[in-house]
Amino acid sequence: MRYLLSKSGPKPVDLTTVVPVESNPMGPAAVIVVNKTVPYFNYLLKYERAGIPFGVIHLADENLDDDYRYMTFKMCKFVIRTYYHPFLESKVGSSPYVLTVGLGWKDGRCKKHKCDNKSWRYDWSFAGDPNKSDRLEMLNVFQRVWPEASSRVHLTSPGFDALDGLKVNTYFNIMCNSKIVACPTGWKNLDTFRLYEALEAGAVPMVLARSGWQQHDKSMPTYWHHIFFPNKDRKCQAYYSNELPFFVGETWEEVVSKAKHLCTQQPERMYEKMRARCNKFWQKYKEETRQEVSQLMSTLGQ
Repeated sequence: MRYLLSKSGPKPVDLTTVVPVESNPMGPAAVIVVNKTVPYFNYLLKYERAGIPFGVIHLADENLDDDYRYMTFKMCKFVIRTYYHPFLESKVGSSPYVLTVGLGWKDGRCKKHKCDNKSWRYDWSFAGDPNKSDRLEMLNVFQRVWPEASSRVHLTSPGFDALDGLKVNTYFNIMCNSKIVACPTGWKNLDTFRLYEALEAGAVPMVLARSGWQQHDKSMPTYWHHIFFPNKDRKCQAYYSNELPFFVGETWEEVVSKAKHLCTQQPERMYEKMRARCNKFWQKYKEETRQEVSQLMSTLGQ
């Protein structure tokens, strides 16, 4: 999110000043960060009643059950949110404009390393809690379908920043040295920080197309199209013909088989082309999304 706000206009947004609590002062043309850990509704209601335009950055709605009533306010001009919600419009209508962006990467997780080497140590890697969602199933599929692959698997205790988790640089270096990074479901939502961390590291992510719990608009082929191609006019979509450049499948058997075939049956340059295409796609997506965020921020001053 800090990356997206780095070109937010003549006055960059200070995220430390826009977290709402009842005692916070109100400001003109505010951009307000909310999540379920703070009582944001009454604070936003003050802006509505005062007739002050505002925008919202809505974070951490993984279960898709936060309070969205503020989206019906006339003074709410836009919402930037992580986690795509398939039924949001049916709940609050088509206004305000809602932009869904990728989760991004944890502060300090991805630094400017050179990850363009061609002597990768691992065919695939995964680091995280194995007992969440479908992760044990995924690991079992790798063992069954691609047992000969060189891999790096680091299993941890539950929760962010687990004590037995890897150091930031170690975690990132593993991704840099992996051809493929397995990116299973987060706590409940198909979306996961791991995918964006893998892209930022220069690796090729591997994901499922959808989940049973998480529905999506069937006008899009997969959940991920709602993240990477939310706007039909987006140049990124036209350039890549609406195709995702990384491994996507309906089941882990399908997606692991795709990866194995590319890495073992195809010439090495085929994987190198895929990795380069992934990186180009990711850089283009980040820049276009940052420009779109900047345009939204500028509307508050109009």
